[in-house]
Amino acid sequence: MLPQRSSVMLGVLMAVQAGLGLALPRQYHDASWIRAPLYIALVLLAASALGVALVDLDASAMAARVRHTTMLRVVAADYVVVALGLTTVWLGMWAAHVFAGRSTPVEPEVFKLVAALDLTIMVPALATGGVLLWRRRPWGYVLSTIAGVQATLYLLVLSVASAVAIGRGLADFPGELPIWGTLMVMTGAATTLLITHAHT
Repeated sequence: MLPQRSSVMLGVLMAVQAGLGLALPRQYHDASWIRAPLYIALVLLAASALGVALVDLDASAMAARVRHTTMLRVVAADYVVVALGLTTVWLGMWAAHVFAGRSTPVEPEVFKLVAALDLTIMVPALATGGVLLWRRRPWGYVLSTIAGVQATLYLLVLSVASAVAIGRGLADFPGELPIWGTLMVMTGAATTLLITHAHT
């Protein structure tokens, strides 16, 4: 019951934060909300809810539902490739900024934070989940599913942001859309395949 309550509370806080962003657009910038107590509360609550939910999870029972070895290998390989793709994109952009003087897609401080979070949370989760899934380890299925859903939603946001930037004339077509769009489609397809086969 606690995970469900935590999830509801998390949803309410996220709605409040999103509402504040719409009501106070001048105040809602990355450099500000990263330091805001509400943002920190959301991150801590999300991490706590996930931790509580995973304590009683029977990973072996969940993994036993998926018996298609070939499909698991395809999904596992996809997650590792996406992890490598994200790593290459972020390090490539940062190297171009540092060594060639090219501007970052967003403010450098924001870019550093987003790249650091991706390289320390999302990339390891996708890569570790992919490797464990390839080896048919029970927690590989659980970690891959969590990482896959998170990465798909995240890459969707980046794809939409790229499309909006192009539409507003802030970036030349195609901008970063091919990068984020391709990674989103790959991750979304793999995650859908994994979840679908777990219920067959």
